[in-house]
Amino acid sequence: MADFYYKPGDSNMMISKFDKLYTNKRCITNDFNIFYNDNTTTHIELEGNSITILGYVYTYHKSVEMYLQNLLSNFEEKQIDEIKKQLLGQYIVIIHKENILYLFSDFLQTRNIFYAANEKLVCSSFDVIHVLQENEINDYKAFEFLAMRHCLYPTWLGSTTINNQIKRLRAYEYLKINTDSNDIQVGDILLTIDNTKIESLKEINKYTRSTLQDALWHSKFQNEKIYTTITGGFDSRLVTALVQKYYTNTNLRISTQKNISSLDQTIAQQVAKALSSPLKIYETDSQRQIKDFYFITDGLAPRENLTMTQLFQSKNRGTLEFGGTFGTELYTAYPYNHYNELIEDYLCKTRKYIQADEIYYERFRQCLYDEFNNLHIHYKLKHEDPRDFIRIFQLLDTGYFSSSFISAFNIYGNQYEVFGTFPVIEAGLRIPYKYLGSKWTFGRFYLIPKILMEKINRKVSKIETTHFCPMRPLSVISFISYFLGRIKSKNYYKKQSKIQNKDGETKILKTKHFQYTSTNWFEGFQMRYFPSQE
Repeated sequence: MADFYYKPGDSNMMISKFDKLYTNKRCITNDFNIFYNDNTTTHIELEGNSITILGYVYTYHKSVEMYLQNLLSNFEEKQIDEIKKQLLGQYIVIIHKENILYLFSDFLQTRNIFYAANEKLVCSSFDVIHVLQENEINDYKAFEFLAMRHCLYPTWLGSTTINNQIKRLRAYEYLKINTDSNDIQVGDILLTIDNTKIESLKEINKYTRSTLQDALWHSKFQNEKIYTTITGGFDSRLVTALVQKYYTNTNLRISTQKNISSLDQTIAQQVAKALSSPLKIYETDSQRQIKDFYFITDGLAPRENLTMTQLFQSKNRGTLEFGGTFGTELYTAYPYNHYNELIEDYLCKTRKYIQADEIYYERFRQCLYDEFNNLHIHYKLKHEDPRDFIRIFQLLDTGYFSSSFISAFNIYGNQYEVFGTFPVIEAGLRIPYKYLGSKWTFGRFYLIPKILMEKINRKVSKIETTHFCPMRPLSVISFISYFLGRIKSKNYYKKQSKIQNKDGETKILKTKHFQYTSTNWFEGFQMRYFPSQE
């Protein structure tokens, strides 16, 4: 991946984080610098103007380079909404046109852009920009971050962050910087989505598979070394099976803790054997690499994701690497008919896990309502459906949460999350709700991917997942596997809960307005932003 930093007059400033992570530096303007490793950026220059992509991008039907050249020649501000749809992948776009810099990210904003407009400071890393500002901690935003962990993922809602001086760009926004005056403006766009439901099960399966194939198949990498990240879940298995069909040099990989076996690893080994593919195991030494993990992820990632550190830090991996992020959010649904129900449920969960002043609960409720109001303003659905806005909210929140991981994956490589690209998202929003199930349903959960998986590779579809069911639809033949799996699941997770309660370290975060007690999942967050309580 790569990062950027902009502040007038600070062009030669040494940034320790970027100096440690990257070997190269490029000046877009005198005050705008990009930090990167080889093969993690795309840069086009034309007649004194330039366009730079941080991260991996792909386009249908023509080369990325040709697309970007045409874009640079004919760019207009009003095109940004379509660009976010046409450029597939996870990335940041930087367009330098005459005296204006335009900055925006991919469709789900999976690469963050932070800014302090009053200070004329913009950066892709929260930690870097936070250090350069007064460390003025917003107590409510700390509460909000912890609350969202028990609702979906630990994130901040809206554009505000835990630092009162710093905001983050939203998926429906872009930054516009005048390099003469150094003024920073935030623009917004309207994103249209065709969510017309395809009622035929046969047709929706055909459409979903075709869309995934188009998004996965990048012809120039046909014979290159390809990796897919595999776990014991559904998402990564579907991607892996599809990649196996279209690339000749495919390899599987998994991240684990050193000297600790896991259910994910056991299942990944079974899948690799069934596919006759090599499995690369990246082992993280938790004690030795924990500081590296918090450093790379700005202290915003839960401790349980520490296992990925060795993979983040490894060089010379595949030419292209696929992951399964966003699959669950795309192919399943919450059991809410309207986001009012979601908001009240979120509030109940927050009250259960966090002791806080009443004003914080009410503020949390209002921030959630504001979130959905903004979605209504900036996302135009062909058919208005509150449930689809909930799915968009899930996807965007997952994108924000995943940003630190996606950035870390791409420090030395090109990770591509195909479920997070616009055509695949739009196809997912066309699946009728009768074919979507939540994790609480018995057979409909992940139905469409299960059908696809069984057709792509029946042998692999029979292997159990971490849900203790095969990745094939519920039927007379598979019923026994599902039934026994439900029993095994209850016993397994009951046992895991006892182990965690016995061995898990408890941490407490106490501020003027709230108190939070939990296992040490938020250790990095606490160390970075509340060091006095360590």
